[in-house]
Amino acid sequence: MGDLSKEYSLLFNGITDALRELERISNRLKYLQQQAEESYLAQGDEVEAPPCAAEEPPAPVPEDVGMPQKKPLQ
Repeated sequence: MGDLSKEYSLLFNGITDALRELERISNRLKYLQQQAEESYLAQGDEVEAPPCAAEEPPAPVPEDVGMPQKKPLQ
């Protein structure tokens, strides 16, 4: 069998990138959950129908909430 360092490096970097992406997605979902909970609590006892597609869209969610900056691969 040959030298596995190149294959190991490729696999390690791919797994690392996938884990970072999963962490970013997890943080985004947590952020969205917090926003939804705050919105719900702010309504108090008022019950409203969900917004329809014709209404103004919600504010954009930051892509990198709580994520460290990705380091370039060497």
